[in-house]
Amino acid sequence: MAKTQVRNILKSNDSNKEKAAYIWEYYKWHLIAVLMTLLFIIYFVMQLFN
Repeated sequence: MAKTQVRNILKSNDSNKEKAAYIWEYYKWHLIAVLMTLLFIIYFVMQLFN
C-alpha cells in the first residue's frame, strides 16, 4: 500500500518541491539511514585500499 501511495504522489500534479517535501517528511529516517550506510561503506572501502 505504501508503494501505491508514493506512486500516486509522484504522479500527481503537485510541484516538484511539494513532492520532495512529502518524500522527505515521510521517509526522512530511511533516507538518513541509507546515506549513513553508504558513507560507512565508502569509508570502509577507502580504509581497505589505503
